[in-house]
Amino acid sequence: MPEMTSPFTTAVSLSLDCDANQDDSPVLQQHQQTLSKEGKLARVEQKRRIEEAATGISEYLSDNRYILAVDVLADLLQKDIFGSNEYMQTSAVVRQLTKLLRNGDNGRLSSVCLEAIGRNRSFLSFLTQAKTGSFVRELYCAYCYDCVVYLGEHMTADNVGAKSARTVLMAVRKQQVGKQQRMHSFGQIKRKRQIMNVEEYLAGQCQYRVVAQHMVRLLAGRGMLNSGHLGKQLEIDLSSVDPQAILPHNLLLWLRGFRKHKIKPDISTMTVIINMYLQHGDSAFATWIYRQMAGGSVLVTHQDYSVERVDVPTPNAVTEALLADVWIKHGDFDPVIRLLLQLKQKQHQVAAGEEKQPSGVLERLVTRTVAGLVDRGRIDEAETIWKRYGQQNDTQKNPNIRALVKLSLGHIRASNLNRAFGLFQDACQSISRDDVATGHVCMLHFTSLFNSLLHALLRHSPRQKHAGLVHACFSAAQMYGVPFNTTTYNIMFARLARIARTDGGGRRKMAAEAITKLYKHMVDHDVGVDDMTLCHLVPAWMVVGQEELVRINLEWHISGRNKAKIDQLKRHLHHHLEHWGLDETAIKHVAQFLE
Repeated sequence: MPEMTSPFTTAVSLSLDCDANQDDSPVLQQHQQTLSKEGKLARVEQKRRIEEAATGISEYLSDNRYILAVDVLADLLQKDIFGSNEYMQTSAVVRQLTKLLRNGDNGRLSSVCLEAIGRNRSFLSFLTQAKTGSFVRELYCAYCYDCVVYLGEHMTADNVGAKSARTVLMAVRKQQVGKQQRMHSFGQIKRKRQIMNVEEYLAGQCQYRVVAQHMVRLLAGRGMLNSGHLGKQLEIDLSSVDPQAILPHNLLLWLRGFRKHKIKPDISTMTVIINMYLQHGDSAFATWIYRQMAGGSVLVTHQDYSVERVDVPTPNAVTEALLADVWIKHGDFDPVIRLLLQLKQKQHQVAAGEEKQPSGVLERLVTRTVAGLVDRGRIDEAETIWKRYGQQNDTQKNPNIRALVKLSLGHIRASNLNRAFGLFQDACQSISRDDVATGHVCMLHFTSLFNSLLHALLRHSPRQKHAGLVHACFSAAQMYGVPFNTTTYNIMFARLARIARTDGGGRRKMAAEAITKLYKHMVDHDVGVDDMTLCHLVPAWMVVGQEELVRINLEWHISGRNKAKIDQLKRHLHHHLEHWGLDETAIKHVAQFLE
């Protein structure tokens, strides 16, 4: 039977048989240019609509028109859900809003997004996998963790993806950490420690664990589950355990999910397990796990008491850094120093782009090592560690300030005041405005170090012995913007008060006038006053005849305080007034202001 042909197939055949190097016809070129121009115009129009929506929502939030902001975002999300285009405009709007909203407005953005998502909760299952992944990623970057978790709760097997599920699990963990930090700030009731109830743990259905189990179940059904997902689920599970519980020595309990899905646990999972035992105070079992891992496997015990070896990865630098506290606590610094050398070598590889390394591991380990050596009086070794691993160099932009502060305090404790001042000056010179503005450097560390150095220089030393060093400290602090706090002024007040008590006569009047002037400087710089400050100020004011200042400050200071606190202040003031050599009449006069 002859082959059927049509004008269309003939034209296609002729076009395919033509010379590949032949130039396109002018008509085809014009058509391609038209399509390109239309696509460009469409992208420009899309960008304009996104910017308009983001700007509108931002303005509504600024004007506290919350409902209108939700309306705009909810309508946009509904169009994305039912739109045929895979591009998620809502994600782009959220990304734009994170740039427009600053200074703590992320909380309001999260509330708006959550309300908009809630209005469309019946349709969330219609979101495609690509749109869901895009939306979840942008919400996570905008710190809208509650929105990410809400989306995760409504994900189905049709729109879940490996990356989006991982993002949901990370958001769950962020929420969990936030709650634990809030509970810690209120303090915890100490009670007798008990062994963890395994059956209660397995049956536990807290909010965080339920979402994590849902994500793992969806991924397992689609064959997307990996060790990263199970490791993050385990981290969520372990963090839900009572922090005062004694964990059982049963690795099979934590690895049951990996064995069920026949997935080998990765190094992050084993690090999470070791960290949890350390947090629960079981450093012995954590060390045992680490030593087992060094051999490439760990022993697990089944319910029938049979023993099995499970293959696990060998420890990495992060795992060993967790155990460094245990080594330092027992004075075993040799493995810590080997780990520092290993991390330093990796830092050079990271700088060369050959390898990745979690940020802050080396810095935290250097700080703990220096602190451990300083506590044991091994100052020279601590300084050697800081010079090798904490100083600024080609691979380290800033010096390790926390370790430097620990080292300086060690020198102060050892009365090496000139060296302590040199380290303080080095630390001050390393400060940059960008570091302070971004929070990379906390100025409170410098204030604490300055106060310790000042106290050591002024305490029990001959009057002129360290005079030059004291002036140099103040000059460095003022030059580099180290802020003074109440403790700073109390140290100076105490030194002047000591001069007044020991010398008496005209020296007492001079010391009192100096204290009064220093108090004015304190007020000008908005530094608060505490009980110790008043105990130094009140005798000085009585000497120079500033009784009105005494009355005003004491009345303000005792306002709203209970009787026990007021009586305590009375005793301290009476003690200081006597040491200043004031007579009984002046002491009774001050006591009247505290009635």
